[in-house]
Amino acid sequence: MITVVNIIPQSLSGETHQDSEPNLAVNPANPKQIVATAFTPDPMGGPNAPIYVSTNGGSTWSLNNI
Repeated sequence: MITVVNIIPQSLSGETHQDSEPNLAVNPANPKQIVATAFTPDPMGGPNAPIYVSTNGGSTWSLNNI
C-alpha cells in the first residue's frame, strides 16, 4: 500500500511559485527517517529552500531550516 501525503501545510498551500524538482532521501538504516525538499521559497522567509523531515515513514512532516 502506498500513502501520499502533501508535506506543504494547508496554510501555505496557496503556491504562486513554480515549485519543482522535488527530492526525497530515505535513511537505508532506518526507512522511517525521510527528508524531502524542492526548489520552492522557504515559508519561513529564509534564503534557502525548506527541508521537510519525517521520522515516522512519511505520516507526518516537520519544517526545518538549514
